[in-house]
Amino acid sequence: MANLNITELDTRIGYTVGNTPQTTFAVNFPFFKEQDLDVYVDTTLKGLTTDYTIITVPADDGGFISGTVVFNTGVSNCKITIARNIEQSRLTDFPPSGGFNIRELNRQLDQLTAITQDLDRKVDNKIGFGPTEFDANVRNITDTATQRANKYLAFDSTGKIITTKEGTTTGVATTVDNTKVSKDFRIETSGGLDGGQDMQGGSLNLSIKDQAGITPDLEYTNANVTVNRKGIVTKISSGTAGSGGSSGTVNVGQGLSGSQGANGALTIELSQISETIANNGNAYAYPQAVKLNKFGQVIDITSTTGTPALTTNTVTAAPNGGLEVTNPQLGSNPVINIKEQTGLPAAVTGGTPTQYTNASVTVNKHGIIEAIASGSASGLGWVNVVDHGAVGNGSRDNVTEIAAAIAALPNAGGVLYFPDGDFVTSGQHTISGKPVWIKGAGMDITRVRFTGQYGGFIIDLSGGVSTHIAGIADGFESTVSDMTIQTTRAGGGEAGPITNNVYPSENNALDFRGEFTAGIVDPSIHVDRVHFQGQTPQAYWHRCIKLIDCPAAKVENCLISGDNWPSATPTNRQRVGTQSGIYIGASVGVNNPPGTRPTEYHVTNCNFFFCKNGIELSGRSNAGETADSSADPEGLYVVNCGLTACEFGINSHAEYSITGVQVMNCHFACSKGGVHGWFDQAFVNNNLMYIREESYTGASCIHFDSQAVALGQAENTGNITDTPAHVGAGPGLHRSFIVSNNIFVNNSNTAAPDLGSSNPVGVMIGEGQSSPTIEGVIVANNHWQWKGTGPALWIRQSCLDHAITGNTYSHNTSQGAPGLYKNDSSRNPKQAVTRRAMMYYPAGAQLYDHNAGNNPSTIPNPTIHIGARFTTAYDTDGFAAQPTTTWGRLYIPANGTIKWVRVGLSCVLSSVTSNPVIGPANCRIIHFNSSGVAYQANTDYASSWGSSLGYSSSGASFGGCAMATGTINIGPHHAGGMNAISDLVRVYDGDYFEVRFGNTSGNEVTLEAGAQFWIEVVEGL
Repeated sequence: MANLNITELDTRIGYTVGNTPQTTFAVNFPFFKEQDLDVYVDTTLKGLTTDYTIITVPADDGGFISGTVVFNTGVSNCKITIARNIEQSRLTDFPPSGGFNIRELNRQLDQLTAITQDLDRKVDNKIGFGPTEFDANVRNITDTATQRANKYLAFDSTGKIITTKEGTTTGVATTVDNTKVSKDFRIETSGGLDGGQDMQGGSLNLSIKDQAGITPDLEYTNANVTVNRKGIVTKISSGTAGSGGSSGTVNVGQGLSGSQGANGALTIELSQISETIANNGNAYAYPQAVKLNKFGQVIDITSTTGTPALTTNTVTAAPNGGLEVTNPQLGSNPVINIKEQTGLPAAVTGGTPTQYTNASVTVNKHGIIEAIASGSASGLGWVNVVDHGAVGNGSRDNVTEIAAAIAALPNAGGVLYFPDGDFVTSGQHTISGKPVWIKGAGMDITRVRFTGQYGGFIIDLSGGVSTHIAGIADGFESTVSDMTIQTTRAGGGEAGPITNNVYPSENNALDFRGEFTAGIVDPSIHVDRVHFQGQTPQAYWHRCIKLIDCPAAKVENCLISGDNWPSATPTNRQRVGTQSGIYIGASVGVNNPPGTRPTEYHVTNCNFFFCKNGIELSGRSNAGETADSSADPEGLYVVNCGLTACEFGINSHAEYSITGVQVMNCHFACSKGGVHGWFDQAFVNNNLMYIREESYTGASCIHFDSQAVALGQAENTGNITDTPAHVGAGPGLHRSFIVSNNIFVNNSNTAAPDLGSSNPVGVMIGEGQSSPTIEGVIVANNHWQWKGTGPALWIRQSCLDHAITGNTYSHNTSQGAPGLYKNDSSRNPKQAVTRRAMMYYPAGAQLYDHNAGNNPSTIPNPTIHIGARFTTAYDTDGFAAQPTTTWGRLYIPANGTIKWVRVGLSCVLSSVTSNPVIGPANCRIIHFNSSGVAYQANTDYASSWGSSLGYSSSGASFGGCAMATGTINIGPHHAGGMNAISDLVRVYDGDYFEVRFGNTSGNEVTLEAGAQFWIEVVEGL
């Protein structure tokens, strides 16, 4: 049998299981059915299904190559044994004549070989002899249990079997080694036993032997007993009490008194010690000496009265310990002072504090400072704004004090620290040319509130260079953490264009710029645990974090809020304010020549609310800059973030499409787009994406453009229409996208009175242009919870190679008929078939004559329009969901999810009557549109035919998209088998397929039970 080879191997396997419970155990030998395996836990045989199940690895022609035993509950601290035990039976024979079923013969031969292996294994567990040994008494081993009872099994010096019974030996051996197998036994009379005799004489009575010199049943007092080495009493007599007498005496001394005999009531008292300590239990106030005897008893105490004199009253302090004793007498309350150190300046010696910068300190082994002086090396510059006069009371304007603190930062950089409090400033604070860590005490513990038209921190590191990495020039690093940054500016402020590398005034909370320097190792930006918000409901930042010419940045654990109050117009639409939660761009100018490319951006564990763009990507910071193909952001990674109540979650209008983006484990609820714009490569995985209720017309969860999106255009429309490319746009055929394992939900409300018709798109890839610019797309294992007429998946003309597989959907028709799948590409997707249905013709089912309108019992001769009632056996999508009045139809769902299919029919037609005519019968599959009109040749891109016959829905004329013909021989029950399989068929919503049977054989024929009619999707959602 193919793939099932019965090789020489052990058909039993064992496992030892420790403390950790285990459920699965591999079976590494072949078997034919699950009942062939015996499974033991220790020595207990377990039951199939009751205690375990078996996962099998089938062979091609039956049986199993191997498998796995899976216990219902884990087992531990035991031994598992799995043995093959095939039932030794054969219930069917091959026919005495005719052809052999080779597969069945191979299977039975394999089974006989396996049974032989099992028997061989079982014989191996028995006592036996090799093929060269002969012994007439071998049969004695396999006698019945009754015959084996009370026998010994032994071997003589030649290895032959002998059996010993009742002291005698049978067998071929002439002598028996009595030290190995005794021929007889005897009970000796010594040792307290009586009645000794040979055991071979039959039944034997034993009794305890009487001992001489012992009087039975006599009570002995204080007995003297003699026993022999076998523990038998040989002599006994009464003794005397105590040490051979009837009384004892307790001796005085050692602290005891009251000596008398111990044979009666005895009183023992403590003996009184000498009069020197017999003071009636009084305590000694100042004991000087105490004496003990060898028993630990106090025998003498020496005491004084009054305050005792001390041996010494002087305290000495070593001079190098940092201490000094001004009065050495303990009785006079001595004073111990810190010793003055000769190595310290006089100012410190006199007690006046002196401040040391970058101090060099020398201490002794006792931790005492011996020398201190200012140093020259730069340490960590920690500047507290409070030390420069700032007050965090929520009202005082600290613009001057914060500026002073910034000015106090060392040239090498340092920490600008805001302690807990509410620090108000009316200015915009700039830190230039030095790395800085702007640090607070925690979100909402430290608040920095900007009240001016333009506020926030500008961190400008243009041209900054430091050396930190083995002498290699390294760009500056900057960090902002642990604070809340607020603005009181209603409307967010204005933003002007960059001209000749001059930055405009903007109301941005954090504005990082100019960190890239040619030839310098990439610097980095880190923003952690910062809350960005407006101080009042109408206030918001223009941009919360702006990154210009910053090659690497990480933003994590931040809360970014763009606005927090609903707009009155239009109704039900959430107001958004902040232009960008995070803005990433690059400039081109004198200081930043071409090649100034932002590289890596990581955004993790952040929440974005009420922003026009949660994250905005641009190759140019504003429209006035010179285009440069190397200025676009290179990589963006967004993980574990929420982007809700925004217009766009991630929006890219980087015109040269350099950006590669990875978005994972995020939540999007946006009104225009989740991930939107121009990208080079994108990987969007494991996200939950919502279209908000107040979404705009043309909104989408994902829209990967293949051309640039103009600045400003994405702010006004959903940008579902095609966008003309910018001048100098980058070349195509280099973009690829993967969208997998996401859930897309359409919550748009087309019934809202002031929102208009939405009909958003779930995932749209590409644009409607003739030349392809996207060479690789995978859309896999996603689910759409959709409504409206907008497609859940739309593949545009600019896509080339793409694959669609494993996706599912549900649709609410309350807002219109769906059109869930659209594909405008010149290429069809590489798609795994996951949607199919199959119907079968059961025994006794009805036939139907589509021309006569009746139910014939057979297929008459001649005819071409007999249908049959099929029963659904397999259906993934409701293809076979049909009213009982229809006959054998497979429907295309009216939801726009299917574009191309294949259909097929396999059947057997057999002759009913005997007629000396040999002729053909046939079957065919006909393709109808939703109005019931059959497609004609070339109208459905399949091999339809018969248009000249005027084929109509009644089936009166010949036609179809698939056909097969078989010849029916003379005589009853002679049959012809047929397989009609279509080529690829283009389908549309509401289309359906039906079967027709034709007969020109000259005999009546019947459709045999088991015919199958099937459909499978070649392309669709």
